[in-house]
Amino acid sequence: MIIIDVQQGADIAADLERQSGGKVAAYCADISNEEAVRAIFSRLASDSSQPVRGLVNSAGIYSEAAPGDGTDENELRLFRVNVLGAQHLVNAAVPLMAKTGSGSIVTLASMAGRAGAEAAAEAYTGSKSDLIGRSKQWAKVYGTCGIRSNVVAPGPVNTGMIRSWSPARRQIFIEKTPLHRIAEPEDIADAVWFLLSDYSRHITGVCLDVNGGYYIAP
Repeated sequence: MIIIDVQQGADIAADLERQSGGKVAAYCADISNEEAVRAIFSRLASDSSQPVRGLVNSAGIYSEAAPGDGTDENELRLFRVNVLGAQHLVNAAVPLMAKTGSGSIVTLASMAGRAGAEAAAEAYTGSKSDLIGRSKQWAKVYGTCGIRSNVVAPGPVNTGMIRSWSPARRQIFIEKTPLHRIAEPEDIADAVWFLLSDYSRHITGVCLDVNGGYYIAP
């Protein structure tokens, strides 16, 4: 397993190694920089003992800029990371997956990209909708290579992004959610693992909503 993040991830990699018993490497790179991504995957390509079987597009940045308040600079930065970053990773990973004849791409989108959002910035919502569309296209284009592509679209998750919510805001969301809870990170990780694994070997082009029923697709 490898981790690519704009911050140093050696400690996270070490923790994952202890938990899994497998080998985990961390690379520091900005995925909006295509050359930086290609350099990492070039190193992977040179090591035939580590075939690329799966890719999780989970990096992203968030904004709650009010409608009409987002600057061009901020919106372009969000697009470069959330959308082009994922595209750079797919472009680099697919040729290596194709060599093995199989692979699974799982992209983290958002409930905002499915149904719009009251709080998230328009650029954030748009970037997540874009990822859903791209993932479906990857499913069509790369399916003949044995590569699957699916999306996990979470609602709010109990991480730093929403820990700043007031108790009233949290309670309103919980009351509107049929399962009456906010997702934990493990809920999202389990959905991602399912789509990476052979348990979903005949599933591709799907957007899996993990939001406790707050948004239910028609």
